[in-house]
Parts: sequence; C-alpha cells; structure tokens
Amino acid sequence: MLLVFTEKTPGSRAQSTLELDIADIRTRLGQITDLLLSSQSQPQRSPDHHFPSQETPASPSGSFGAAIPSAFAPSSPGGRGSHGSDVDGSEFPFMIIQSRPMMNILGLSPDTAQWLVNAERAAAESSQMQNCFGTGALRMFMLQSQPITAALAAFSEHVHTWYPLFSADFTEAFTSSIIEPNPHSVQSCLAMLVVAIGSLTTPRDTNAALHERPGQAYYEAAMAHLPAALQGYSLPSLQCLVLFALYQLCLIRPCQAHDYITIASFRAQNMLQSRTFPGGSKEDEGLRRAFWVILLVESEIAVQLDLPHSGIWAYEDIALPATTEAWHFAPPLADAETTETSPQSQSCTSSDSVLVYFLAEIAMRRMLQRCTTSVNMSAGGQLRYAPVIAQELELQLQLNEWYKCLPVALHFHMSPKSRDEVAELPAAQFLQTQYFACKASIYWPAVYQAMELSTACDELLQFCKEFFGSFVSFVGNPLDWRDFTRTCY
Repeated sequence: MLLVFTEKTPGSRAQSTLELDIADIRTRLGQITDLLLSSQSQPQRSPDHHFPSQETPASPSGSFGAAIPSAFAPSSPGGRGSHGSDVDGSEFPFMIIQSRPMMNILGLSPDTAQWLVNAERAAAESSQMQNCFGTGALRMFMLQSQPITAALAAFSEHVHTWYPLFSADFTEAFTSSIIEPNPHSVQSCLAMLVVAIGSLTTPRDTNAALHERPGQAYYEAAMAHLPAALQGYSLPSLQCLVLFALYQLCLIRPCQAHDYITIASFRAQNMLQSRTFPGGSKEDEGLRRAFWVILLVESEIAVQLDLPHSGIWAYEDIALPATTEAWHFAPPLADAETTETSPQSQSCTSSDSVLVYFLAEIAMRRMLQRCTTSVNMSAGGQLRYAPVIAQELELQLQLNEWYKCLPVALHFHMSPKSRDEVAELPAAQFLQTQYFACKASIYWPAVYQAMELSTACDELLQFCKEFFGSFVSFVGNPLDWRDFTRTCY
C-alpha cells in the first residue's frame, strides 16, 4: 500500500482531516498485522475447518519399456488417501503398496510406501553430492549418425509404442534439431532427451544399461536446456517435461519421475483450461495426446507410492486422442542390424497399432479407477461387498465390453493354459495381464469381507472363487517374463 503525505499548512481544516484518515488507516493495518501474526503462531488448524483434498483417481496399469509397471492395483477415485466415494481409504486394504491395512495383511511394514520414497530420495541426494565434488568439467561429444539413428529407432520401439507423444512429422523436427542444435532451443532439448532415452533402451542387457548409463552425455546436454523447458509455454516444452519423467522411469526412479510428471501435469491443465491452442488444430491434438500420457504415468506412480496427486483426473472428460498420425520411426535398411528390433515388436509399433493400444489402455485405466465402487458401507458402518454392482451392472460388464472392442491384433485368451495361448504381441500380452488384474481387483473386496466375518454365504463364496481364479491367471500366466522384458525393453 502506497501512502502519500503532503505538507501540512497551519489552519487548513482539510489537511487535518487527511491526517486523521491516514492515522485511521495505520491503525487498521496494525490490527490486520496482529491478526496475521497470531494466526501464523497457531501450530494447528481448528478441528471445525476441513480442507478437501484434490480429486485425483489413479490406476495401476502402465507401460513397459524400461520400467515395467505394476498392473495389479486398484485406483483411488477420491484423491490422495481416499479409495472410494463411500469408503474410508484408511480402513479398507486396497491392493496397493501405500495401503497400510494391506501391508499388515501381508505381514509387511505399514510404512513400506514411505520407506521406498525415502530410500530413493536419499540415494538421489547422495548421487548429487558426488557430482558436486567431481571435476565439474563439461563432457563434450560428437553427434554421430549411426548411434543417433539406432537410439531414435529404439525410442520408437521401446518407449513411444507405450507413450505415443509425438505426431507423424516428428522425424523431420528431430533431424533439424540434430543438424543445427541451438543451445537455447526447446526443440534441441527434446531431441537430446529422445537420444538419451533411446540410448538407454538400446542394450539388450537391462542391468548393464542401468549400470553403464549409455546416453548420459545427451541427458546432461538436455539438462542444460531445462530452464527453457520450465519457462516455456509451448507443446515442445510440455513434451520435454514428460520425457524428463520417462528418463527417470527408465532408471527406476519413480519419485524423481513423479517430480517432473507433476510439473507437466499442471502445465497441461493450465493449457487446457486457457484453451491455448485452437480446437481441432495440430497443436491441440498434440496437447490432448500429451495429457493422456501424463495421466497414465502419474497414475501409475502415485497409486502405489505415498506421493501427492496433481488433480489431473478432474479433466477426464478431455477428448481422446485421434487414431491417426502417430509418429513411428523405421530405421534405414543399413541400420536395421544395429537397432536389433524384434519381429514381434515391429509388428505392433505401426502408427495405427500404437494408437489403438493407447485407447485400449486409457479405457482400462478408467475401469481400474472404478474397481473400488464394489465396496460400500452398511448401516452399522461396516464395509460390505456389493456383488450386484461388481458383476451384473457395472464393472464386470464393462470389462467384457472392453474385451469385445479390442481389435484382432490385441486379442488374447481369457484363460491361457499353455505358452501357445499367450498373446503374441507385447501390447496384447500386457493388456491380458491387466485384464486379470482388473478382475481380481473387482472381486478382492468379497474375499476381504469373508476374512473379516470369518464366514461367507454361497453367493459370496462364488465371488471369492472368481477372485482366486483371476489372481492365479494374473500371477501364473505361463509367460516367460525374462523374454517378455527383453522384447519390450
């Protein structure tokens, strides 16, 4: 507040009135200051005040590539610490790591989720201190054509297949940024991140890649552009933030990935809220595609670990991405041997197949978000399973309809008995795993109710049987996970 004082002239009544007004203003400012100081000195809020948390449902399904997600977990439709609209999330043991009751049932520490977060944070802090005490010299590197082509092909096959972030003309923009790098360009940051992630996913040995960190120099070059990505308000800057998160996921650093994806989430929400791009434009399509990628990544991380949600599910009604013009890079014939792409992966990384899988994954995520609606509260305040909701009216019906809508390339056996009945394509294999995870999540509350009551009627036992059948199919899938990991990573 700016107070303007004028010179007082003796005998002027108007000036005396002005002085009185200024004195009154000073008094009121002092009262406001005292109130603010007193409120800051109070350590706790009044119990009468309730501050609602952000509504951020999350789901457990996710992507493959460098970080294999955990598909078997329900989501939290009500936001952080809440796992259902009618049920207190702190009481029901939802099948996720951050559920303290679930950890108690498994005989694990209730603070397992917090321990995992703190362990990663401590390791990251130690690594940063070592870097600070290092030589500090900048690493210089040459951009060689063949390794960059191999990295771009690996990124397309192992990462973009699961997170279709770019439009069909991305190769041209990438090539331009590599040929004429600009130290202040967000496009250069985007290109360096693609090469860094692609280099990390190129080796066939996952453990060796995590240890040797191929492409680290490209990531460090991208980090130099991070201020431009944070300050920019464009689609490429948003895509950069998403790729920073994906790089951390490749290194199995979910907490650091969550830091970046949360920033990207708020940026995407701001862009959607302010209608940054004209509807139907190429940029608008890119923004919607980035939004759904962010939602999938954030939900996968936040549903398991004790991390805050960004509120991105409040924009769930955003239109789905189009099923055309997704980017896919096919390396030149001369580099085909170097990239070592697998026949299975090549057959599912075309533009059309990628986007069809993307839509199927979004639909599965939404179902996993709702899988806890099969729980309600009785008149006595006890948790009860609602089988009619779970099987006949809602979840099971939606799951069956979801399966019927899958294209032939993504079909899988409902109950595989041998290796020959496992889906051929990696995308179909993962959807098959999620299918059984979703079914088990739907029927888990029935098992928990039987455990709590130590008795069960015939109807409840039937749903318990469905749970164990789905769970056995989930964990006992006759799929060689080592071969599957090598295919996707």
